[in-house]
Amino acid sequence: NPLYSDDTGKMCYNPAKNWQIGWYSDRTLLLDPQVEPTKTVTLVGIADYLNEQSTDPVVIKVETRLANDFFVGFNRATGVNAQNDEGDDVVTVIQVDGNNGSGYSQSRLRAKLGFTGDITGSSYTISNFGGTGVSLIISVDSINLGTVPATATVNFQYGSGTLSPTSSPTVSPTKAPTKSPSPTKAPTKSPTKAPTVGPNCPSFSSKTCRQTSGCFWEGGLCKNQNSGPTAPTPTAPTPTAPTPTAPTPTGSCSINSCSSCEGGGACRDAGCSWSKGTCTP
Repeated sequence: NPLYSDDTGKMCYNPAKNWQIGWYSDRTLLLDPQVEPTKTVTLVGIADYLNEQSTDPVVIKVETRLANDFFVGFNRATGVNAQNDEGDDVVTVIQVDGNNGSGYSQSRLRAKLGFTGDITGSSYTISNFGGTGVSLIISVDSINLGTVPATATVNFQYGSGTLSPTSSPTVSPTKAPTKSPSPTKAPTKSPTKAPTVGPNCPSFSSKTCRQTSGCFWEGGLCKNQNSGPTAPTPTAPTPTAPTPTAPTPTGSCSINSCSSCEGGGACRDAGCSWSKGTCTP
């Protein structure tokens, strides 16, 4: 066949090889259906790569997230690609055996999509795409050879064409705050004053009793005059035998006439002070 000689034969590489050699890297498209499940793309042929009227891609890489990716191109039979052996003016789907299409690998024609001529149909389904269990459908919506440049519109639909929603995170409810007990109010009443303790009058002698405020002498004893509590006697009294005294004439012994009192008992009964046998005021 003379078309395979060094100087004749206007044929270009298939989409997988065109991606690998990188000559058209500014006019390629990487599509990941698991990220973008629905996509419609307008393609132009390699022969129209330098056509300034178009910026549409000439090669699409369909990412499987495995090593055997798919590549899609519009096999426009014109110019440098006018002498194809098959698939003139249709969309071709190519799959590589490995290396993600970036290195050497066997490439295989999977489908020729269009509406007339040498075609396998207008759509191609890849079951269990990339091992996901979901199908990817590649379909040709239109091929327009009457425009400059000629175009092919290709649609990609992964599964239902919508991303599966992620489950909303379940937020555990926070516990209701525990109320702190209200502090008790400080008492408003002022404390009572400490009681005033009076003198211990019963322990005083007649002289000390008469000289101490709040005490008075009566019946031979020193007694308290105020109404406050009497301080307790620190020691229990020791009982003593009564001292016998001579009777005192009535009316002669008194506080005003202590010297007339005879005997210590009469002296003390009159409120006088008895000392060394003498009764004094």
